[in-house]
Amino acid sequence: MLRSVQAEQERLRRENQEAKAELVEARRRLRDLQAVSRPSPSRKASIAEPVPISEPLPPLPPLRAVSGVVGAIEGGAGGFRAGNGAYAAGSLAFPIGRSFGFQADLAAIANGGDLGLGAAGHAFLRDPTKGLIGLYGSVDYATSIRSYGLQDVGTTMGRIAGEGALFLDRFTVDGIAGWQMGDRAQHFFDQIDLSWYATDDLRFSVGHRYENRIHAVAAGAEYLLPLLSPVGISVFAEGRIGERDYRAGLGGLRVYFGQEDKSLLRRQREDTLKVRLVDPFAARPNGFRVVPAVGPQGPAGPQGAAGAQGATGAQGPAGAPGLAGVQGPAGPQGVAGAQGPTGAPGLTGPQGPTGATGAQGLAGPQGPAGAQGATGATGAQGPTGSQGVAGVPGAAGAQGPAGPQGPVGATGAQGATGATGAQGPAGPQGPAGAQGPAGPQGPTGQIFL
Repeated sequence: MLRSVQAEQERLRRENQEAKAELVEARRRLRDLQAVSRPSPSRKASIAEPVPISEPLPPLPPLRAVSGVVGAIEGGAGGFRAGNGAYAAGSLAFPIGRSFGFQADLAAIANGGDLGLGAAGHAFLRDPTKGLIGLYGSVDYATSIRSYGLQDVGTTMGRIAGEGALFLDRFTVDGIAGWQMGDRAQHFFDQIDLSWYATDDLRFSVGHRYENRIHAVAAGAEYLLPLLSPVGISVFAEGRIGERDYRAGLGGLRVYFGQEDKSLLRRQREDTLKVRLVDPFAARPNGFRVVPAVGPQGPAGPQGAAGAQGATGAQGPAGAPGLAGVQGPAGPQGVAGAQGPTGAPGLTGPQGPTGATGAQGLAGPQGPAGAQGATGATGAQGPTGSQGVAGVPGAAGAQGPAGPQGPVGATGAQGATGATGAQGPAGPQGPAGAQGPAGPQGPTGQIFL
C-alpha cells in the first residue's frame, strides 16, 4: 500500500511540474498578446483587435544532466582478497549547463594494518532518459600503518578511462574501461554492470571486473528504504568471484542527498554516479602496501686489473691430527692347496662274542572271577481298571408329515462318554544284585636285561 502511495505521489509531482511549465509559458504568451494588442498613437484607444492564437505550445525542456547540487555518502565492510576490511566514500555532483555534469569522489579503505586513499572525477554528458558518455580519472595512494622502520612501502596509482551508460526502461548498462599507470604494473582494467530494477526502489546487478590482471564476475543488490524524504537511505551488498581464488564481498549503507524525494531508479539516472574507487583495492593480493618494484639488473661492468700480490702471511699453527683412516676391506681368500694321497685302509679287527640271551620271566597267575549277584524279583502287575458305562443314545426325531419336505430336524445330543477307569499302580521294582568283588592280580614276571 505504501508503494502505491509513493507511485501516486510521483505521478502528481510530475503533473505539477508540467502544469508549472505550462503556466510559465501561458504567462509569457499573455505578455506578448498584451504588447501586441496595446493601441498605437495613430489608432483609437478604444479599439484593441485581438490576435488569434494558432501556433501550438512548445514541448517541455529536456531534463538536465544533473538535477542540481546533489551528493551521496556510503560505508561498508566485508572481505577483500587480502583479508577483512572496511571503507567509507562520498561524492558530490552538480550540473554544468543543461547537458553536462561533473562529479568528484573521495574514499578511504582500511584492510588490517593497511590504508588506502583515493580521489576521482567524472566529466560527462547525460540525458537521464537515454544514457551517458564521459571521461573518468582517478588517483589513489596505498600504504601500511604498521611499523616497518624506514622502509618505503607506499604505492601510487593513476587511472584514465572512458565512462558510459545506456538506459533501457528498467535495465541499465553502465561501466568504465581504461588504462592503469603508476608504481604497480601498467595494464588495462574495466568495471561493467548490467542492472535490472525489479521495482523503482529495488535493483539487482551482474557484471564483469578486470582488476590486477584477474577476471572476476560481480553480483549485487540495492534497496532504497521508503522514507518519503529528499534524503534517501539504501542498503546494498556486492560480491566478487574470479581467477586465482579471488573472493571478495561487501555490504553496507548508502545515503543520497537530493533536491526532492525520488525513487532509486531516478536517483541513479538523474543525480550521482557510482563511486568506483573500492574495486582496485579489493582485488590486491597482499594488502595495499607494495614495496616499489626493483628494476632489472644492469649488465656487469668490465673486470678491473689484478692487484699486486701481497706479502706472504705468517704460518699458522699446526692443525690438529686427523682422524684415523677407515680400515680397508679384507683381501681375497687364497687358492686351496692340492689334496694329499689317500692312505691305505687299516686292518679289520676281530668280532667280539655274542652275549647270552636272558631267560623270559614267568607269567603271573590270573585271579578268580568274582561271583555274579542274584537277580531281583519282578514286581506284581497292577489290576486293570473297570470300563466306564456307555452313554444312552439320543432319541430319533419324529418324521414330518408327507407333502412338502419340512425342515431337517435338529440332531439329537450325543450321549456323554463314560469315564476311563483308573490305571492300577505299577508294582515295585526288585533291588539290583550286588556285584562280586574283583579277583586279586597276579605278580608281574621278572624282566632280564
